[in-house]
Amino acid sequence: MGENFSGLPVTRWVGERDMELAEDFSYEDPQGRVWLVPKGSFLTGTFIPRPLWHFVGSPYLGVSRRAAIIYDYFNGESIDPPLNNSEKRKVNKMFYDACRFDGCTRARAGIMYISICMGIWVSRLPEGFKSTAVTHQFAPKITPEEVMIKAKFEEIYEELKHELDYLEFEELERKVHDRLDLL
Repeated sequence: MGENFSGLPVTRWVGERDMELAEDFSYEDPQGRVWLVPKGSFLTGTFIPRPLWHFVGSPYLGVSRRAAIIYDYFNGESIDPPLNNSEKRKVNKMFYDACRFDGCTRARAGIMYISICMGIWVSRLPEGFKSTAVTHQFAPKITPEEVMIKAKFEEIYEELKHELDYLEFEELERKVHDRLDLL
């Protein structure tokens, strides 16, 4: 059949931010692998750190929405058995490919890829890192963790922004993983 989504996702909101898939939903990648998210799957959107939403958008908006649903499922805790590192890298590549297929420019797909890698990086931070929020007079509470996440993302983006339009995925992956020490 070739690269394609199975259609538009049918979801229902669960609480303020989470979703449940009301019908099976899938994506066939360029290599012919079908990534199926079964009906009833619970999606949280937590793979993009909230402090980055001002820059990349929330996970389920825009042209990367369908890719985000597939990624969320395969990156989530409901996968049994858990994915090994090789499979996780395939999931990340699938997300990039699905973003491109659904209309993201190479640069936009690169930005989205950096954001999911930031989610991986944040998940590896020590538990004790989180600290009390700092309140500014005219701003919401900002934690030191949020400041660090934004700064790290902006650092990587600034380093790569002029290359995102032409980098092949493998080179993008290497550069981002080098900067986040994910390899």
